[in-house]
Amino acid sequence: MAVKDMLTEWRIILLVVVLAISAVGLQPTYVAQDGSYDIEFRGLEDNLGIDFRGGTQLLLRVDSDNQTEELVDEVAEVLRVRVNELGFQETTVNTIDIGEGYRISLTTAERNETRISNLISQEGAFQARMPFLFSDTANFSMSETYRFQEGNSSVDVGRWTDGEVEHLQTLREGERMELEGTQLYYSGVNGSFQRMEIQVYDNQDIVSVRTGESTVRPAGQQPDAFEAIIPLTVSEESAQRLRDIANNYRAGGSLTMEDGSPAELTIFLDEERVTGFTVSDEFQRQLINNPSITITRESQSEAREEMREIQALLQSGQLPAPVEIETTSTLGSELGQQFMVASIISILGALIAVAMLIVVRYRNIKLSVPIVITGASEVFILLGLWFSTFATLTLSAIAGIIAAVGTGVDDQIIITDESDRTSVKDWTARMKTAFFVIFTSAASTIGAMVPLLSPRLSSMFVMAAGLGLIGYTHYKRRAGNHYMVVGLFALTVGAVATLFPLAGLQQVEEFATTTIVGIMIGITITRPAYAKMLEHMND
Repeated sequence: MAVKDMLTEWRIILLVVVLAISAVGLQPTYVAQDGSYDIEFRGLEDNLGIDFRGGTQLLLRVDSDNQTEELVDEVAEVLRVRVNELGFQETTVNTIDIGEGYRISLTTAERNETRISNLISQEGAFQARMPFLFSDTANFSMSETYRFQEGNSSVDVGRWTDGEVEHLQTLREGERMELEGTQLYYSGVNGSFQRMEIQVYDNQDIVSVRTGESTVRPAGQQPDAFEAIIPLTVSEESAQRLRDIANNYRAGGSLTMEDGSPAELTIFLDEERVTGFTVSDEFQRQLINNPSITITRESQSEAREEMREIQALLQSGQLPAPVEIETTSTLGSELGQQFMVASIISILGALIAVAMLIVVRYRNIKLSVPIVITGASEVFILLGLWFSTFATLTLSAIAGIIAAVGTGVDDQIIITDESDRTSVKDWTARMKTAFFVIFTSAASTIGAMVPLLSPRLSSMFVMAAGLGLIGYTHYKRRAGNHYMVVGLFALTVGAVATLFPLAGLQQVEEFATTTIVGIMIGITITRPAYAKMLEHMND
């Protein structure tokens, strides 16, 4: 066996390259602790599930006099969207009946209790307001024209029609009124001017938050700052409202007020100012349905974190009722660490046991080395590529790794058996036979995992198959009645499973996903590399 020749094979080179990339993803680091050195995988720290690093569990109460199950479910759905959009790992949000009323149970692998509490306590009431300054008297036009008249520590608001004013309401500082379906605020005296604020957007006006187009970049005019851009799509009604409001300002690149200052569009969340920015005079000339929120912060991480939180609040919408945290508990990870050690030991033990059986079966100790190498490589690639980047490592995922490694060992034994056949002299023919069995086995295993990925979708396929059999029986009148019976049975089972999906199947989604990914890594990277190793060993 020439190692130099083996290393020129592109399949083996691919395996080495992927292993190197996996090592970068895992970020192994030596850590000194109590005079000893331990190795830590920094790339996995943020993707460890609640089983391995612990988490937080909260019991929430909806603060409402009319606390119904429907209301609590609505609040739970809003919170579910928020935590998912923020990327909280392994989060479950459920409505529970404790006898004295309904509560919301929230469990997450996130351990920053302050961050969780802040997210939950925010009602998510979004408003975008435009300021308007005037002295003494001013007209303000929307679809109708209104007259603002300065009073004694107040402002009189009236409707201007044919030169006459119909008094509508008197506002004092901090008060508001509804004007054409939107809110008008009186903010008080601003120098020698009276300051009004008109609401342009609220939660109901946001059609979508285009998170795929959101970005964080250096602020152009502030070299030591970063700005986050959050593109939105708003309703036609709110776009028309903003154009009507924009026509009350002076144009000149951007909108300005009577004192010459910019008419900033100010964003509020739960009545707290988030940011303000100038508005282009383009809003006077056309309807703009795709505005953007711009947030400027001192660091890139601060801008990105606030961008994600605002996106989560906007996408989830406003809470139907306030939420209070009744209890908070920290979930330990001691048992999970034991499972992790036990899982690693079981994987290594299985590989060693297989290697020993290979030695006994083929009386060739050299054959056991590539089996152990490729089996360990699959685990390393799964951890370094999949779990350090895309997925969360949970106990179910560990079971999927074990299943994938077991499938890989089976495939390697098939390849080894085919390589030992003397009836077929050509190596390529032997490997075609082996890989036909391997691909068939992989396809059947992946097919078995699909229902675990999406039970409802699989149930729909079963229903479609049942309808197909019923239609076939009706079309082919000579077909036996057993087709009709099987079709009705499949249709019934599929309908029941669609209406009442099994929660247990959904909980093992990580197992199914990991098994499928592990099998795909095996048949595309490690199995071909193993076959080439074996070919060179047999030369």
